[in-house]
Formats: sequence, C-alpha cells, structure tokens
Amino acid sequence: GSADDEHLRRLGQAPWHITSISHKFHACCHGLHAMLEAVKGMNVNVEDVEHVQVFTNPRWMSVCNQTDPDTGLAAKFSYRHTAAMALSGIDTLDPDSFSDAWSRHPQLVALRQKVDVLADETLSEMQCRVEIATVSGQKRIGSHDLADTIPIAARREKLQNKARAFLGQAAAEALWQAVDTSDLPACEAALMRSKTVAKQP
Repeated sequence: GSADDEHLRRLGQAPWHITSISHKFHACCHGLHAMLEAVKGMNVNVEDVEHVQVFTNPRWMSVCNQTDPDTGLAAKFSYRHTAAMALSGIDTLDPDSFSDAWSRHPQLVALRQKVDVLADETLSEMQCRVEIATVSGQKRIGSHDLADTIPIAARREKLQNKARAFLGQAAAEALWQAVDTSDLPACEAALMRSKTVAKQP
C-alpha cells in the first residue's frame, strides 16, 4: 500500500538503530525453527525412525503444536508435521511445501504419529532439543539455539535460498546485489520490484 511505499522511499533519510537481527529461514511459525534446524543437523534416515521426542519451551505448546493438521496453513503451526517434513527431506523453506496435499500425505501423516511434543521449562523460547529413537536401537540427540551466532557464509546462503524461493532467481539476485553493495537507491528499487514479483500468482 501507499504507506509501505512511503517507508521504502524514506530508506536512508534518517538514522536507523538496530541492535539485533533475526531471520525466519522456514516458511512456518517461528516457534518451529529451532526444532527444524536441530532435525536438519541430525542426518537421520527417515526409514530408521522409531520414535521422536521434541522438547520445547512451554510458550510454544499453545502456539504451534497442532497435532494433526489437514491444511497447509495448519501445518505451518505443527511440530509433529514439520518434524515429519524435515525428516523426509521436504524443503520447509519453500512456501509451496505447506500445501493441503502435503499436510494430508499418507507417509507424512504416518511419520508424524511417531512424534511427541513435550514442554521443557529449562529451554528458552529460542531453543529446542530433539531425541530420536531408531529402529536399529540407537538414540540420537540434537539441539539448536536460534540465539547462537550463525557464520556469515551460512547466513548468506540461507537468506539467498529464501529470497529465491519467494521471489525467483532474477529478483533475488538483484536484491542481494543491491544490499551487498550498500547501494540504498538500488536497494529501494529492488525492493519495489520484489514487491511486485511477490504479488504475482
């Protein structure tokens, strides 16, 4: 809208004071992100999963703990379903992965039945611990803290991947180039073009 356009035009006209930056690297509720990063780092073969326990801060139990979502939107707020997606290698960065069809996919539905979500008051809202019991009798433990510093190369890769998923290759590269060179007019122009691309069906 016009208010958004006005904010973009005013970029660089007044000092900005930013003390920290956080990013959403997955196309779902922020409360799920630490769990998704933990699961991604565990490298467990989905065929070897017997049982999964997700331990999270109690705050998220009423926010993103829909147990059996049957729509793409509901899946964005489900530990069980997004854990099944991550274990199955489905890209949770891609908005198209959160479709009604994927939320009802028989293999994902069966896998999410193996996932239990438990509140753990010792964990902050930025932390998650995942324990996976395997068919072969092993116990795998993974954890992630969103407050940890991400190496700049990894952050850059994640941001570029997300931009491409939302905007397409050309628009994402133009936006990144403008940001990377600190060219505020080019950044403003790229943001305006990106808004148009994002609205297209």
